[in-house]
Amino acid sequence: MGFTKKGLIFSLLALVILLLAPAAVFAAGYNDPLQYTVANGYPQGPHGGYTTTTNKCKECHAVHLATGSYVLTRSNTASEACDFCHNPSTGLATKKVSMNANGHGINAGAPEPLVAPDDTTPTAFSISQSNWGCDSCHSVHNNSVVILADVGTSKLLKADPNPGKNYLFYNPSLIDTSTRQTPQKLAAWCSACHNANLGSHKTSKQAWTGTTAITAYSHDSSETSTSLDGSGFALDVNPKDEINKGPNCRQCHPAEGGSFPHSGAAPSMLVSGASQSGTDKNYLDAACINCHNTAALP
Repeated sequence: MGFTKKGLIFSLLALVILLLAPAAVFAAGYNDPLQYTVANGYPQGPHGGYTTTTNKCKECHAVHLATGSYVLTRSNTASEACDFCHNPSTGLATKKVSMNANGHGINAGAPEPLVAPDDTTPTAFSISQSNWGCDSCHSVHNNSVVILADVGTSKLLKADPNPGKNYLFYNPSLIDTSTRQTPQKLAAWCSACHNANLGSHKTSKQAWTGTTAITAYSHDSSETSTSLDGSGFALDVNPKDEINKGPNCRQCHPAEGGSFPHSGAAPSMLVSGASQSGTDKNYLDAACINCHNTAALP
């Protein structure tokens, strides 16, 4: 039995509609992720500011037509859900950071190895390494965040990033509950996981090598930046005076190639020229002479 020309056109149109239907249905499950900006009167992005007159939840969650299994989001894991908007490979205008297996090991794909921050005091880090991701540091709904003194905005940073742990340098009790502001700076917040990497070299910390606890000491490091001389070298760090004027986290680990600490660089995020993989023994001095003038050594 043959088809008329009109019948053939009708059949083709029906087929196109049938093929497009699933895409239309799935697209209807979420809002356009670019629609909420300061320009139209809403806080930028979907992270907070939910009222009876907003429709932000559907930007990340689709109640009936979710394409991912992780709390009805677009993906199957928390980091993949964030990756939809925040990974530059998506091409979305809202991209913020580079998320990959480098830097802090934030990983949107399962097979690659993760490098979670080191735990240096009991209790052990509360999130397993295999589940490390964006919401390990960020409170995506803006409900439990802190505004650090040298950051200015919350960056959605969790006020208590490592609950259950005995913090040495970071102190959540200093947070003003009405403003969420704290006099503490980013380096102190980082110490919630990196306690053995902050403080005076005279300050002993309990660190872990595998399952073995040891007493460890580290390079003088502080919340404030080291003063530099005219040549760019450290001016006022003198280990013998026992005054901690060391550099902050970002001075040695600037996360070049990305936005700190979301780096496109290798895991240690060291300054340019330094060995960052841990496998090359010849280039680590590059990190030291970035601040220390070796020509002035006795």
